[in-house]
Amino acid sequence: VPGVPAEFDTMVEEAVMAEIRKEQGAPKKLRLRTFGLIEAQVESRIRHVIDAFPTVRIGFRAHFPEIELSFVAPVEHEADTIRAVTQARESLGAHVFSEQPGPFAADIVALLDQAGLTVATAESCTGGRVADLLTDVPGSSRVYREGVVVYSNEAKRDRLDVQLPTLEAHGAVSEEVVVEMARGIRVRAGSDYGLALSGIAGPGGGTKDKPVGLVY
Repeated sequence: VPGVPAEFDTMVEEAVMAEIRKEQGAPKKLRLRTFGLIEAQVESRIRHVIDAFPTVRIGFRAHFPEIELSFVAPVEHEADTIRAVTQARESLGAHVFSEQPGPFAADIVALLDQAGLTVATAESCTGGRVADLLTDVPGSSRVYREGVVVYSNEAKRDRLDVQLPTLEAHGAVSEEVVVEMARGIRVRAGSDYGLALSGIAGPGGGTKDKPVGLVY
């Protein structure tokens, strides 16, 4: 169907789907938002759910940094939708971080806000992406203090007081260095929490002991 996608979507939703729902009733739609697994791993973990509930259409939508699952069934099979979501949630465990739409970090910001706590970030391999995700949430200014991108060892030392002996003994991609980065940004920002990341993003730079994809 030709036309601007955004306009077409609105026309279908407000005109066509509205008429269909008048006749059939709105189907029950639930979602699970997951993090930390690739799509194939998510599908593998819930394969038994897909097989057990043929009346429920389970969709996958991968958009960085999450994979969202949608569960839809006709009105008469609403109970199956609820059971399918319950079983999928149990199989995915802590990889499910939300069941509501919205920014990726919305739940984190909400929890900090409710507790009256603040956070600051120090990033290396992610280059500011974590700060971007946090500040994408409306109201994040109440909980997010500041962030720094410290790509070089010199920046880690100068901006966050990471100690040279720590860097020399363990390397920039190590638990020891990241702990000092987190402590440094927490002190610098005067925040309750300091969140730090360092890793080997690739495609090169990995070793046997520290392969591409290693993140602290």
